[in-house]
Amino acid sequence: MKADNLNDQRKRPIKFEINIASEDYRKVRIIQTDLYLLSLILFVAMLFGINRYFIYKGQAENIEESINRQLLQDKKLEDELNKKEGSLSGEEVKALISEVSFANSLIRQKAFSWTLFLSDLETAIPKNISISSIQPHFNEGVITLYGTALSLEDLTNLIISLEDSPVFEGVFLNNQKTIEQGFVQFTIKLVYYQRKG
Repeated sequence: MKADNLNDQRKRPIKFEINIASEDYRKVRIIQTDLYLLSLILFVAMLFGINRYFIYKGQAENIEESINRQLLQDKKLEDELNKKEGSLSGEEVKALISEVSFANSLIRQKAFSWTLFLSDLETAIPKNISISSIQPHFNEGVITLYGTALSLEDLTNLIISLEDSPVFEGVFLNNQKTIEQGFVQFTIKLVYYQRKG
């Protein structure tokens, strides 16, 4: 009788029971959910980056077209000036040079991208620095920054960071003044070479 029971048990297929409510299974589900969310965030960030790239690329192309148009216009004016050089009076030459200078100034202002400049400036500014005012001098190609640093050491870090940046040059500390609580007010002049988007 016992032998028959043993034979019956041996003939029956073995059934494995999986407890899907176990702690390990729940941990795997949480990790999978986290990975899906992370993938979604990375995908959205990638789309955002691609969108910004095309915006900057479009701005750079528009700027380049404007510069090319202005160069052609300058060439035409220069040719006209050369043709009329003998017939123009001194006052007319001065007026024409003034007009060309004004047109070039307008082109430099139009070609200047505040979006790119602020992005480059934000990258170069270390912590504990507050910029209160930015004044561009388009004719000179110089930008003046007015701001406050938490300490002289922070101001030094700012100057080093701007000098190390590939888009800023000729960094010059115009003045500095220590005010209440040890804060340092400063004025910095620098040249900005706008990168292409």
